[in-house]
Amino acid sequence: EMPSSWAPAALQAQAIAARSYALHALDSSASFDVYPDARSQVYGGVDAEAATTNAAISATADQAVTYHGTVVAAFFAASDGGYTEDVQNVWGGLGEPYLVGVPDPFDAIAPSHIWQHPPKFTGAQLGALLGTGGTVTKVDVLKRGVSPRVMLARVSLASGASVEMTGSDIEAYLGLDSTWFWVGQSNQPTPKQPPIGGSPTPNPTPTVAHTRAGSYLVVVSNSSHAAASRRLLTRIKHIAPGEQLITRGTGSHRRYLVVAIRVNTSAAVTKARVALRKFGYTSVVMRAIAGDPAPRPAITQTIAAYPAPPPKPAAPVGGLVPPTSSGLPAGAAPPPGP
Repeated sequence: EMPSSWAPAALQAQAIAARSYALHALDSSASFDVYPDARSQVYGGVDAEAATTNAAISATADQAVTYHGTVVAAFFAASDGGYTEDVQNVWGGLGEPYLVGVPDPFDAIAPSHIWQHPPKFTGAQLGALLGTGGTVTKVDVLKRGVSPRVMLARVSLASGASVEMTGSDIEAYLGLDSTWFWVGQSNQPTPKQPPIGGSPTPNPTPTVAHTRAGSYLVVVSNSSHAAASRRLLTRIKHIAPGEQLITRGTGSHRRYLVVAIRVNTSAAVTKARVALRKFGYTSVVMRAIAGDPAPRPAITQTIAAYPAPPPKPAAPVGGLVPPTSSGLPAGAAPPPGP
């Protein structure tokens, strides 16, 4: 994530971070530990190596970053926009004391520090891309993280209806560079960048409303493949009335959770998983987080009980790795979270 021409001390810091990330990801039960691309750590092979970076690796041999004796998940990136984000606001979970949002004044030298060509859309284009079913007239940010990254926004339509979406979903559907954005209109003054430290609009929708109902997610796929996840979603609709596609993470760390049903108790979780197994679907259980979209109205229903289960899928959905006994794609580690 830095040029091989940088100072030795900088390259050594990068080497320690990369080594720590890899060590933290080691999993003896998986078929592999990290991807050789932006999903984990980019590796261009021997041809991409340089004498300066090899020297940094040798100079820091056996060194890693630890917290209370455990090697940390030392995430790193080419650019963070000038401020990082609390990890629980990105991948969910309870957070880590060493993964909190902090200012990065040195990011200003990064080529991607500021978006060079911010995208523009018409209301109709936004409606089509966001899948709202109508022309978008306004987008209000309801909640930001400790950095100005958008966690939750309300999308208003010409019909008078509105829908709440996570910043990650908006980023994915519009192809944005990140969730660090603000919204303006051509007939209004140019919006000012919100201050770092979070700037929710007055009286935002309480985030607790998004986790109170259906706080347990029964997940049948946790994948980085958006299109394949959407195809799988259509296949479980006939048996899972509370089906949802939930997006977590951003950029290369984005994951798509195909949720069969959302329930409120561990007993309901067990019942749903048993029912899904009869239909040929393995599953895992995850906790809903504040940034997840609101539950579908059908969450109070149960997995459909047919006289006999339909045939098991003959082949995995295109692009999806067949699930293992854990319910996750083979070899894929789940994102940080409960």
